[in-house]
Amino acid sequence: MSEIGSKRRILKLVFMINSDLRNGGGMERVLLNYIKYIPENFKNIYHITIVQTGLLEKERIKKDEIDTILKENNIVLITLDQYNKNLFDMKIGILNTVFNTLTETIRNRKYKHDIYKITSRADVVYLFHNSFSYFIPEGPIVIGSFHERNIDPRAYKGLSSILIKLTTILIKHKLLFRRIDYYHYIDNNYKSFVPKNSFYLPNGADIDRYIMKYHEREIDEIVRILFVGRLVKCKGLDVLIEAFRKINDKGKYELHIVGSGEMQAYIQNSKIKGLIYHGQVDDDELLRIYKKCDIFVFPSICDIMSLAVLEALASGEYVIVDKTLKGVFDDFEKLGILEYANHDPSDIASRILKFKKNFEQNKNVEELLKNYNWKEIVNKLYVIFQDVIIKII
Repeated sequence: MSEIGSKRRILKLVFMINSDLRNGGGMERVLLNYIKYIPENFKNIYHITIVQTGLLEKERIKKDEIDTILKENNIVLITLDQYNKNLFDMKIGILNTVFNTLTETIRNRKYKHDIYKITSRADVVYLFHNSFSYFIPEGPIVIGSFHERNIDPRAYKGLSSILIKLTTILIKHKLLFRRIDYYHYIDNNYKSFVPKNSFYLPNGADIDRYIMKYHEREIDEIVRILFVGRLVKCKGLDVLIEAFRKINDKGKYELHIVGSGEMQAYIQNSKIKGLIYHGQVDDDELLRIYKKCDIFVFPSICDIMSLAVLEALASGEYVIVDKTLKGVFDDFEKLGILEYANHDPSDIASRILKFKKNFEQNKNVEELLKNYNWKEIVNKLYVIFQDVIIKII
């Protein structure tokens, strides 16, 4: 390779994700931010392609919005429409994931040529779905990640925990996803699960958009609790709703839920006084809800580093997250604005009851949040891309 920079040929970067960007979940939003906030000094260096699949659960981000981001940054979008649509459902939780991972090359073999053609001349291929690595030829640097799935055994029980622990051993010793050269992990707990040539970089948030001082919050007698995310069981919504039942007659409380998914009917049928379901909302309405609420509760066991938690922290909310995320948000815990709870309604309820409306944010919070600003995070990522390319020159 020749010199990197203005005198160097254009570098080819490919992002690969196993979903349609219109899903607008955390993973899709992370990828769009990797594009949206690409530093100006890198824009003329890279030719970027995104490869997505046709897996669409619900359109949370409009196609026009995505097209605008892609056009402004000269991004090529390629869709492998039927990729991974023929999944096996064994009705046994994590076994579905294991079996479908093992059979992925067979089920999607018709895409081998397409993926080979897209990636063979790339300099860097960044994977949101590590199993794509089975189809990538020798040549490009391949960076794997864990945006798609939590591989911390603490988040699972029984056989699932054993299988996930085995997965981490295979990854660490490069016996699984052997084509991956580096791993990007967003949870510091993962340091012991990945090969040595891996790097840590957290998720971010649009801090300037969400930042709010506590004295700006309207003070009244109602304590407003908030959940934002996909409405699926592993997010702990049933646990949160049961916790809300326990405190509902102990004061003036409201539970606000934002999102969509398979548990939508369950939430709508939970006839509980004070439970307010907003459905899927646009960014402006979400911002208003964040800044109206007091406590953000996130009892998820399937997330690694939720964007919503960072948004809630920036919006001035007190945050309670599941103990399986211990180690991820410890800096915020030290500042007294976040705590970890057991995956148990009684424990969550008791923590909510201790919350006081006159809670005052530590003055160091805003300074800490600057470390999670998307612009800063994305700049660091592209610097890492440059560093790994330099290593092979």
